[in-house]
Amino acid sequence: MKLEINNIFSSIQGEGRYIGIPALFIRTAGCNMDCSWCDTDHQTRDHLTIEEVEEIILDSDKNVVVWTGGEPLCQNGFIESLIDNLDIETKFHLETNATYLEKRVLEKFDYIAFSPKTPDDAEKIPNLDTEYDIKVVTDLKDVGTELTGYATILMPLTTGNLDRDKETMKRVWRYCIDKNIRYSPRAHVTVWDSDEERKL
Repeated sequence: MKLEINNIFSSIQGEGRYIGIPALFIRTAGCNMDCSWCDTDHQTRDHLTIEEVEEIILDSDKNVVVWTGGEPLCQNGFIESLIDNLDIETKFHLETNATYLEKRVLEKFDYIAFSPKTPDDAEKIPNLDTEYDIKVVTDLKDVGTELTGYATILMPLTTGNLDRDKETMKRVWRYCIDKNIRYSPRAHVTVWDSDEERKL
């Protein structure tokens, strides 16, 4: 069994509940969705065995491992086996599109950031014993508006147009105050010009 990966790198969590936390990111390749707005490169770049990934985790000085993608749960058998094999203090976080929702698998993680793409997927997210959030990126005009009612965290859409993005941030900020929802910036987007630069 081998993991199809895009990249493994150390960085800072740029969004959500654990923003600012140093972590080891394992970006898996592949996804079961084909979102036209996706800005993440998740093509396969390497194939690693469980033992090779375990060694990378054990050699890391980070105590949080973030499984991201693509969609990590497309390879849930690999990830399940790895978590079961490792008896360490490391916390395992998951970033997922909320299409694989088997509780037995989800509850192996210490924290989950669900990022559903449709209301149907959001409605199916189960109550879990593990800590989780439903995070939604939105401009409160055209993007993500149908999902804001499910969100526990809202993040402003960033487009690269600084004036427009600033107005979106303010709009989402005010909405979060009004609705008592956690606001999260997307720090990695505002600090770095590209995902590749973030990994350096």
